[in-house]
Amino acid sequence: LQQGEFIEAQYKRLRKDGRYVWLQASYVPIPDEEGRTETVIKIATDITARKNADLEGEARIAAIDRAMAVIEFTPEGKILTANKNFLDVMGYELSEIQGKHHRIFVKETERESEDYSKFWPSLAEGSIHRGLFERVNKSGKPVDLEATYQRVVDEAGVVQKVVKFAYDVSAQKQRITAQLDEQAKQLQEALDAANQAAARREEMDRVLAEVSTPVTPIWDGLLLLPVVGIVDSRRSQDIMQAVLTKIEVMKSREFIIDISGVPIVDTAIANHLISITRATALMGCHSTISGISPAIAQTIVSLGIDVGTVRTTATMMDAITGAFERLGLQVGVRPDNPNGVSAGTARREPAAGVY
Repeated sequence: LQQGEFIEAQYKRLRKDGRYVWLQASYVPIPDEEGRTETVIKIATDITARKNADLEGEARIAAIDRAMAVIEFTPEGKILTANKNFLDVMGYELSEIQGKHHRIFVKETERESEDYSKFWPSLAEGSIHRGLFERVNKSGKPVDLEATYQRVVDEAGVVQKVVKFAYDVSAQKQRITAQLDEQAKQLQEALDAANQAAARREEMDRVLAEVSTPVTPIWDGLLLLPVVGIVDSRRSQDIMQAVLTKIEVMKSREFIIDISGVPIVDTAIANHLISITRATALMGCHSTISGISPAIAQTIVSLGIDVGTVRTTATMMDAITGAFERLGLQVGVRPDNPNGVSAGTARREPAAGVY
């Protein structure tokens, strides 16, 4: 200033109350007649508010720079600069990437895609791209970045550059992927166990169905099925399948279904039983429902169930005797066993009178 040099800058000064103030100031030397500095005039503007805002912004940018991977591009996607975090994540030196296009970080399949061809033009038009991006480092290994691409414009709204702020989330993604794989494995194991349990239950149901539908041949051409318990729709189908199969194999002409062990006969059960007898009739086998107690007979009548042409008897013995007669057999008392009917007392005609 003493030499007449003009100085202009921003200065931090101290107020009387001890607070700091920022001044945009110009120091102007005023020379005397001999050219020596006689007076210095200072012209200043208080810029404290603006300076504090700038300092806050700079501090925020510095914090972002320390915590995040940051890289800057031209609007066309050429690399301007990158901070240390970004360079460390991608394994490059700044001199290796400066001036090159962003595509060096992109997988070949993505570089050739239509979406990537629209990526940079859309940024220049004002779009903001944010999300999870898979990129490739210098070694060719994938890197997962949680990133935001943000354009920077001047006062006229012209795009000056594009800044990318990113976090390396590769480790988190690998951990989540491993957890999902483990959950998928556990789910598959549970599914396999459930399928095995279902197969065992199906086999058990099949065995129980066979046990609960013991279609027994008691004579050549005669089948007997004693039913115990409730006859629902599913059991009715099991019974029908078992009976029809047995009729086909044994070539049976008579079938007896005994329901003396069925506690209740309602409309549904009666219809199931009638359906079974109709199915056997279609195969040329006569059916008889035995075990019709007085209570069941009254229930069927009170419900108005039409048994149609279905043959019924009160006892299994009556049903068996009737079936023997239709098969051309006779049942009697052997002379050496006058107190009962022997299992071997039935014979085919024409040996009539022989008991």
